[in-house]
Amino acid sequence: MINLSNSGLPISLNKLLEFDGQSMQKVIPDIRTIQQMKPVLMNSEANSPANCYFMYRDTHSKEHKEKIHSSGLRFDLTLIPSAKIGNEFNKTFGHFHPKNPAGVHYPEIYEVIHGKALYLLQSIDSKKFIAVTCLEGEKIIIPPGFGHVTINPSNETLVMANWIEATFKSDYGNFKEKHGAMYYFTEKGFEKNKNYSSHVEITECKPKEFPELGITTEPMYLLGTKKPEVFDYLIHPEKFEKEFKEYLKLLLK
Repeated sequence: MINLSNSGLPISLNKLLEFDGQSMQKVIPDIRTIQQMKPVLMNSEANSPANCYFMYRDTHSKEHKEKIHSSGLRFDLTLIPSAKIGNEFNKTFGHFHPKNPAGVHYPEIYEVIHGKALYLLQSIDSKKFIAVTCLEGEKIIIPPGFGHVTINPSNETLVMANWIEATFKSDYGNFKEKHGAMYYFTEKGFEKNKNYSSHVEITECKPKEFPELGITTEPMYLLGTKKPEVFDYLIHPEKFEKEFKEYLKLLLK
């Protein structure tokens, strides 16, 4: 069993996530099965485990429940086992983000709790494609106007956390229509998804520190429960246009 208190929560990893029953309410995960994943796979007939990943939505300690819910935010955990789907590394389905009432696409922030993650960020117009590798404790923001896929490229389980606007509904349609993102990540590296008529160059980078948008060394959960206003940009991205431009410029350097 692996202690995951670095998340800011009393949880551990034992194949799946385990919760401290005294301070937390158990969360039953939503499971993404291989049958559900077939529309976005490089090879829809490839062998794979029956369950590809597990989503623990609205996770929190009992003492923080009211504070988080009143903030308009939601804290999730996702577990992606180490596995191969044919030649592809195990991944999430991928989604884009809807617009908020002001007409700006919602952003999202992720943190790696255990393992290693490869985040693929693809702009809605398919003119930008960014690959960011994150290790334990590192964070990445999905800026407005980008969809994303998360890949577990390692031989250990990936556990990651995210803060998001509480009523957020993911849009899976674009990736489903194109059978995945613009590039797949396989044992051979990046391979083009032939369902796209053209392919932009991949920008590969490391995560960037950006305290203006809550990327600090402190676990995201603790920061969000102490100062939820730090993540106001997840609800009102229209107020942070300058910060998002600066952050995106850092990633594209």
